[in-house]
Amino acid sequence: MLKLAERPRKREPYEEFAREDFKRDDYRDDHQKHADSQYKPYEQKYEEPKSNLTGTIKHWFRKVMELILFPFFWLGGTLVVLLDFLIMKPARWIYEEINSFCYHLAKGIEHATNALWALFKILIFLAVAYGVLTYLYSSDILPKLADSVGGFWTSFYSYKNCNIRINELNGDIQDIIINHNECSTNKPWYCNDGNLIKKPNVCGCGGGYRSNGTDCIWNITCTDGTFSGECSKNKPYYCNNGGQLLPNSERCGCSNDYMQDDNDCKKIQRCEDGTIYGECTLEKPFYCLSGTLIEKASECGCPSDLINSGERCISKFEYGPINRTFTWGANPTSPLSIILYTGIYDYYAEQPKSYSYYGQLASNWETEYWNMFISEPIQDETLISIVDYVKSNIGDEDEQARALLSFVASMPYDYTKMNDLTAQANYPYETLFLNRGVCMDKSLLGTALLKELGYGVALFEYEEEDHMAVGIKCPAQYALYGSDYCFVEVSRGPVHITKIPDEYYGGIILHSKPLIIPVSDGKTLESIEKDIDEIKQYDYWVLRTDELKEKMAQTYDTYAYNNYVYEYNSLIGKINEFNGISEEGS
Repeated sequence: MLKLAERPRKREPYEEFAREDFKRDDYRDDHQKHADSQYKPYEQKYEEPKSNLTGTIKHWFRKVMELILFPFFWLGGTLVVLLDFLIMKPARWIYEEINSFCYHLAKGIEHATNALWALFKILIFLAVAYGVLTYLYSSDILPKLADSVGGFWTSFYSYKNCNIRINELNGDIQDIIINHNECSTNKPWYCNDGNLIKKPNVCGCGGGYRSNGTDCIWNITCTDGTFSGECSKNKPYYCNNGGQLLPNSERCGCSNDYMQDDNDCKKIQRCEDGTIYGECTLEKPFYCLSGTLIEKASECGCPSDLINSGERCISKFEYGPINRTFTWGANPTSPLSIILYTGIYDYYAEQPKSYSYYGQLASNWETEYWNMFISEPIQDETLISIVDYVKSNIGDEDEQARALLSFVASMPYDYTKMNDLTAQANYPYETLFLNRGVCMDKSLLGTALLKELGYGVALFEYEEEDHMAVGIKCPAQYALYGSDYCFVEVSRGPVHITKIPDEYYGGIILHSKPLIIPVSDGKTLESIEKDIDEIKQYDYWVLRTDELKEKMAQTYDTYAYNNYVYEYNSLIGKINEFNGISEEGS
C-alpha cells in the first residue's frame, strides 16, 4: 500500500473514487462471490403430510373457501387499484406539486420560475379534472357506470319481482310478473323488491290522470285552466275536484294589498300616509280611523321625548300654559298671541348662564358663550311661530326683519334688572315669558329671531359701556367697524338701523369699539338706504332746532318769534317721535 506522499496524484472526492471502483465488473463479481461464501441459505426438507381423512377435509375446505372468497378478493384488489389510479395517484401528484410550489416559493426569487411552473401544472390539472367531471356529469356515462356497478352487486343479492294476478273477462286468470325496479303498465304502480308502490314521478300516470305528489288524480281543470287541487293565480280561488273555482284564502292566501276575510279576501283600506285602517302610524301618536288620521296617544303612545296629555303628545315641559299677547307699532295689523309654558321657563331658569371650561380658555369663548343662549333648541318652536306670524302679514323680506326688530324694541325695558349688578343674561324664551329685558336680553332675542328669518346676524358687545346691540348683515359701505354688519339698537324703539343713539340712560355715550360676535351667516339687508334717508332727515331736524333756538333768543319781533316757536315745537315732536316715547335705557 502506497503512502500518501508517494501517491502520483490526489483523488478527490473520496465518493467519486468509490463510485469508480463499483463500476468495475470484476470488482462487483468478487464482491458477490464473497457474499455468497459468507451467507448460505437455510435449507429445510419439506415432507408431505401423511394422507388421512382430516387432512383431506381441510384441504378441500381451503379450496372451497378460495373459490368463494376469490371474487371478493379480486373485486377488492380491483377497487384498490382503481382508487389508487383515480384518487390516490392524482392526490399524491397534487401534494408533491404543492410541496414543490411551496418549496420554491420559500426559496424566493431564485426559484421563482420553478414555483410558477409548479403552480401552472396544478392549475392545468384542476382545469382538466373539472372538464372531465363536467362532461361525465352532463353525459350518461355516470348513470351507466352506476347501473353497471349496481348490476354487479345485484348478482350477489337477488331482489324479488312482483306478481299480479288479473281476472280477464272470459274468465281466464293471467299472472303478470313485474321485474324489480320496473313500472307496471297500470301506472303509477312500481315494483320495489316484491312490493308494489305508487311512484308517479317515475312511472307517470294513466290517461285522464296527472301526478299530484305521491299519487295520481283525475286531470280536471277549472274554467281558468287551473288544475283540480291547486290554487288559481287569481287569489284566493281554489279549483276543487269537481272543477269549481271556490274562494279559499286560508289555503291560497290573498293578492298584494288584500287581506283575509273568512275564506275570501278584501281590499286593505288605508289612510293617506299608507297606514291601514285601525292601526297606528309610524309617526306617533297618530291613528288611522276610517281614512282619517287622528291623535290617539292612549293607544299609539308618544315619542320618547314627549309625554301624553289626553290623546295628544306634548313636551314634558309644556305645563302651566300662559297666553301672551303682543302689540307693537310695526306693519302687522293684528296683535300676536302665543302660548308660553311655565315648564319651559322653569327649564331655562335651571340652564347654565355662565361659561365653563377645562384646561386653557378658548380664544373664541365669547362666541361660544353667547351662542349658547341663541342655539338652545327647545325654544325654536316658539321663535318660529313669531317669525311665521310676521311673514304671513308682511310680504317684503327686509320689512319682515324691521318688524321683528321693532317687536323686540317695543318690549318694556327691565329697569329693576338694570340696577342688579349680579344679574345674568336671559334666554330668548325667558325674555318672551317675562315680556321685559335689558339690552343683552333683548339683543339675544332679536338676534335669534333674525337668525330664524335667515339673515346674517351678530352681536355688538360694548364691554366698557356694559351695553349690547344687534348687528344685521348689510352692504359694506354702511357696515360699522370694518365688519359686515350694521348697528341696530333694540333696547328702545323705534328702530333705526345704523343709528347709534346720541346718549343712553344715565348719560352713557358709546365711544369704544365693540367686540363683534358672529351668530349666523345669511341674507343681507339690501334696502338700507331707507334707514339712511330717515337718519339724514333726523339730523336736519336737530340742526334746524338749534338754529331756531338761536333765532328765538335774538329776535324781538313777536310775530317772528311765534313762528319760530311753532316750527321748533313741530320739529321737537318729530324728533321725539323718531326717538320714541319710552324712557331711554341702556
